[in-house]
Amino acid sequence: MVYLGDNWPEEYRGNLYTLNLHGSQMNRESLVKKDSAYLSYSHGRDHLYSPDSEYLGVHLKYGPDGAVYISDWADKQQCHNKKESIWNRNTGRIYRMAWKESYQPVKIDLISQTSMELIAYLPHTNQWYAHMAQHLLRQRRVAGENLTEVTAKLRDTILNPDSKHRLNYLTALEAVGGITEEIYRQLINDEDQHVAKLALTYLTEKPVAGTKVFGSQLVDLAKTTPYPTLRLHLAGICQSRISEPYARQILDILALKKEDANDRFIPKMIWYGYSKYVVDEREIALSLALKTPLPSLRRSIFWRLAKLDLNAAMSSAMQLPNNHKLTEALGVFSQTIKNKKNAITAAPANWAILQKKANTLTDVATQKYITELNTKFGLQKADADALKLEHQKARQQAFMLCAACHAANKDQPGPALEEIAQIYDNKADIINWIVKPGKKRQAYPQMPAFPNLSKRDLELIAEHLLFLKK
Repeated sequence: MVYLGDNWPEEYRGNLYTLNLHGSQMNRESLVKKDSAYLSYSHGRDHLYSPDSEYLGVHLKYGPDGAVYISDWADKQQCHNKKESIWNRNTGRIYRMAWKESYQPVKIDLISQTSMELIAYLPHTNQWYAHMAQHLLRQRRVAGENLTEVTAKLRDTILNPDSKHRLNYLTALEAVGGITEEIYRQLINDEDQHVAKLALTYLTEKPVAGTKVFGSQLVDLAKTTPYPTLRLHLAGICQSRISEPYARQILDILALKKEDANDRFIPKMIWYGYSKYVVDEREIALSLALKTPLPSLRRSIFWRLAKLDLNAAMSSAMQLPNNHKLTEALGVFSQTIKNKKNAITAAPANWAILQKKANTLTDVATQKYITELNTKFGLQKADADALKLEHQKARQQAFMLCAACHAANKDQPGPALEEIAQIYDNKADIINWIVKPGKKRQAYPQMPAFPNLSKRDLELIAEHLLFLKK
């Protein structure tokens, strides 16, 4: 539940709340926008802990009074068990969690309101009213009520860029079936990215045949939108929600967006849509792998090519520059070979040539992958575990610099490393912060900059921090 009621204080509004089954608690998460989606942080501010051994919260939602209602299964059994006799099917509990100082009971009957009157609830501070109004309008449309006047009012409001609560009005307009092709064309290019995203969602929930007329406009949107949220959705619809040739065109455009290189989701979503083409278009896929600025997409393409033909994939990797891109490819090749215990895979003909090229790189990661591959090919009996241990020691040694201010799982005086690790998913962001840090939290001292650390030490520190990520 994202709390959007009007009883709890403002500081709780917009936070995500979940029920932790095994922890007997209610978790509170702050949502922070990051790249194409959000990150959530708890910072130890969880909302409720229950000592009752039978407490098993399963659902929560806020009501018309703004309070939150929690349903409790009330059973000591938390996991699946086929023994019917151990389950308690006779009891259950519902709790109300309200802010005492401002709580006021509410009695409301929206069903008795006319459809035009329901529109007045769409901008209500408590989103429960908007959701129920939208739900009732949808029911009345299905029941055959004439909603012409309501539809006109909703259209006028949503098409006015100065209107507030446009998302609520757009959802209501969709509920009454009032979004025309013309309105869709306006809204998916709306300056408000959230309105555009919601319109795009409703559009692509329709049968694929109904979205074909929007194909060219969606291709243009992929080229021009500055919003990663929209690019993520465009990549997602290319799996099955938009017809050819538009899906392929959108994917080709998004695959070259260097601004999404470190996005947590867009490269993966592009791959989910693009993977179906690789088997029949290997040369085209290789060409994309060589020129895409998205490391995750490049690795995924090489992984699929290696699964299809490892020798050909190694030949293709010869076209990569002698840098991290080649190292990544070696890691992918090692990953694709899943030998059974003591089993040996014959070395592809192109491995010797590729190894010669790769040996020009002396970094630990590249040499580790070369050793792994030679071991799997039966060409070397070197202890890959020893090399891994050597790399781990190097990471730990470089990381000792951080130990003066950071501990693994407690504040000292900077935030705990395990907490910091959850924020990052790539080395580049960590390195940028170390070299030129800012101040994110008032409770902690300003972190000093380390602009003179070697590139290798920065990489080792970043690797070690990601290693701590759970």
